[in-house]
Amino acid sequence: MPRAADERGFTLIEVLVAFTIAAMCLGALFQLLSGGLAGVRGSAAYARATQLAESRLESVGVAEPLIPGTATGRFDDEYAWQMQTEPLPGTKLYRVRLTVLWHNRSVSLESLRLQGGV
Repeated sequence: MPRAADERGFTLIEVLVAFTIAAMCLGALFQLLSGGLAGVRGSAAYARATQLAESRLESVGVAEPLIPGTATGRFDDEYAWQMQTEPLPGTKLYRVRLTVLWHNRSVSLESLRLQGGV
């Protein structure tokens, strides 16, 4: 049935096209937002791992002796650590490298420590 010239409205095809375009735009927007949230979570985990590494590294040579070799441990169920300590030849210095591992990611910090004191 033909429409009169003064009738206004949308056909079913126009409505379906509009819904399709809106769905595609909302899908793209959702992907952008979820990617941003994943980035925020990743940054928070990296910051926590760095903080844990700094804290653990601070105690080496002060609260616990410098012992050459490799030591490992866990902070909690999510974060583990590995520490490598080696003396530097001809000095009283030790190189200490601490790596914090979580979810197939890692952060490493390195420091020089003086044997027998701060």
